[in-house]
Amino acid sequence: MGTIKIDEEFKGLLPELSRATFESLEENILLNGCLDPLVLWGDILIDGHSRYEICTKHGVPFSTVSKEFASREEALIWIISSQVSRRNLTPLQLSHFRGLHYGAVRKIQGTYGRNAAKNENPRNGNPHGSTVVRLSMEYNVSKNTIGRDVKIAEAIEAIGHASPAAKKMILDGDVNVGKLALEALAARPREFIAEVARQIEDGTYDKKHPLAAGH
Repeated sequence: MGTIKIDEEFKGLLPELSRATFESLEENILLNGCLDPLVLWGDILIDGHSRYEICTKHGVPFSTVSKEFASREEALIWIISSQVSRRNLTPLQLSHFRGLHYGAVRKIQGTYGRNAAKNENPRNGNPHGSTVVRLSMEYNVSKNTIGRDVKIAEAIEAIGHASPAAKKMILDGDVNVGKLALEALAARPREFIAEVARQIEDGTYDKKHPLAAGH
């Protein structure tokens, strides 16, 4: 087996296990071995980061399975779908994933050119073809919800660009930044977002001040 690589973007998509859950998983692996294979895309780990950490720490053997994807976006969509299907995610984490899913699909469409975008248009004989419609059906939410999720994901990713720690705090629920505030933040200048990220990280962020008003 070649060297397994950790992709920080992919790893960052995965909600971190609580200390108690991690310790329980560690105890189970030490007792029973690593029963579930790690999932790789090429040499990049896309599922099983906690198991990989535990196994490498204690020298526990593990197996792997491979997935084939044409692009990072396809791999990202697989990770999102896998997490949504088996984890108990918070409403904000779900919104973030749905927004990222939309962005990945749109990027794939852009890669394949105008014909793909044309086929996505529901006016061209495919009433369920638009990305928003398809994702709203897949996740059983409204089209408006998907539209809001896109803004929420954009804001969270922009915060993460300025401060990965602040992004993690938001998604872990360690700081209360509401969905409406994040939607408003998506339209703010990069410098403003960076300042909000700094305040979140150093503990001075005040949710009572609406971001839309620029406070």
